[in-house]
Amino acid sequence: MFKKNLKISSIMLILSLLLSACTSPISSGDDDLIVQAQSDNILNLGMDSVDTLNPILTKSTSVQECMQLIFEPLFTFDDAFNPICALAESCVSSPDGYSYTLKIKKGILWHDNSELTASDVLHTFNLIRYNDSYYTSMLAPVSGVSYIDKYTLKLTVSRPVPNFTALLSFPIVQADATTDVIDYIPIGTGPYKYDEKISSDKIQLIPNENWRETLATIDKVHINIVKDEQALINAYNASSVDILSSNVMDLLKNTPRGENNINDYISNNMVFLGINNEKSEFSSSNTRQALSYLIKRDEIVTTEIFSRAIPTKIPINPSAWYYPKSSDSETDPEYIKELLALDGWTTNENGNFTREKELTTENEVSVVNQTLKADILVNSDNDERLRVAEKIANTFSSFGILTTVTKASFEEYKSIISNDNHTMFIGEIKIPYNMDLHSLLVSDNNYFGYSSSDMKTIINKIGTAQSSEEIKTAYSNFSVKFLTDVPFVPLFFRKESIISEKSISGITMPTMFTSFRSPENWYIVRTKSTKNESDD
Repeated sequence: MFKKNLKISSIMLILSLLLSACTSPISSGDDDLIVQAQSDNILNLGMDSVDTLNPILTKSTSVQECMQLIFEPLFTFDDAFNPICALAESCVSSPDGYSYTLKIKKGILWHDNSELTASDVLHTFNLIRYNDSYYTSMLAPVSGVSYIDKYTLKLTVSRPVPNFTALLSFPIVQADATTDVIDYIPIGTGPYKYDEKISSDKIQLIPNENWRETLATIDKVHINIVKDEQALINAYNASSVDILSSNVMDLLKNTPRGENNINDYISNNMVFLGINNEKSEFSSSNTRQALSYLIKRDEIVTTEIFSRAIPTKIPINPSAWYYPKSSDSETDPEYIKELLALDGWTTNENGNFTREKELTTENEVSVVNQTLKADILVNSDNDERLRVAEKIANTFSSFGILTTVTKASFEEYKSIISNDNHTMFIGEIKIPYNMDLHSLLVSDNNYFGYSSSDMKTIINKIGTAQSSEEIKTAYSNFSVKFLTDVPFVPLFFRKESIISEKSISGITMPTMFTSFRSPENWYIVRTKSTKNESDD
């Protein structure tokens, strides 16, 4: 994007320039004059580690994000995760929650003017299910997809799945498109379409004139192809790229140069304290509740994560409309001691919690004194986890629960956890888009040795809930059960961001479903004051 000096000598010349050169909304004021010149109306994006432009098969996060301008999903979602029909007309569940009838909108055109049909959607499902795609694990509960007619598919699932439409947020690709991964030409249904390859390291997109919504505001999008993430970050800092996501530029590690717009959203990446429920010290929910109450999540987020996260006590994204509201007030230390006392823990002369425990051998039963202590495992290559673990260990130890921190290589860390040779560990997991907690809490090989038939029933009930009220009630019941059992201790959900140059306006708040949301509404602005400063 280049700068163009405007020599304004009279009011008539100003009007002449505005009428002939502007292509987006114009406003004026005493201090700022927004001027959008045709030659300036180009958005610069960037992609690194480009393997293919097929959004289903690429391994590059930046390619996936840029392709959001070209391709559309069946459903999009607002800030509170309410589903919005994009390419889908509807998705209706059977009463038992084991099948869905998916209707595709009629009359939607691909960029080559052919019509979108159920065959394209079926092709995309199969491409995901039978390849190593970013979306493959997301569709794991889908056991079958069958063609009904030109605009209808039937989907079956292996078990009732909560918020099923959230799984249908992947981009739909054309069935007749070339299967050549390297030379794949992206043909989508979205607000921008592929125009040409300007050079070996740059492609151009232009607005899709047949799009069913408002024509995109920005005339051209240039996507620069660079080697790796660092090159993409350098390009942004050099103003060669106008927009990045924190998936590329981690704001905990990088500070973008100059003035920037930063739009935050809460991702589904949750950091937690894992507890081995099979260890005798932590086999009771009373003790686990006490541990959860002791942790100062707000302080951890502020001092160790630098406010780039949202604290939580339950494993549900706080942005979700069905997130159960609960009190975040601190718990009285005396109540925490009462909880520990229910499991027999009392403080000794040193202020540490101990209890008497029967020890059975072949010949006799003896009583020993057991001390409540823990060790928090972290992988040694992660400084953040180490800081969080040390913060928690200090809190526990100060209260009388002797706690140490152990560092291990990542391979050792994984091995210790998988073999149940730990008491606690700091972990991180990406909760599925549909907030399905089955694998985390119901599966036999969950990380925590936790088992509860009641929890299984409650989670299955979430999957069969139909109305908004039923869904809210189901998640509320889950929250009560989780806060009672405390199988593990959620700490926080990470924030992610879209980072953009000050000249880019109209960016809709991103979500975990779509980083580049509503790109057709973006526009570029120039201010008189900025141009005057550059003239100097």
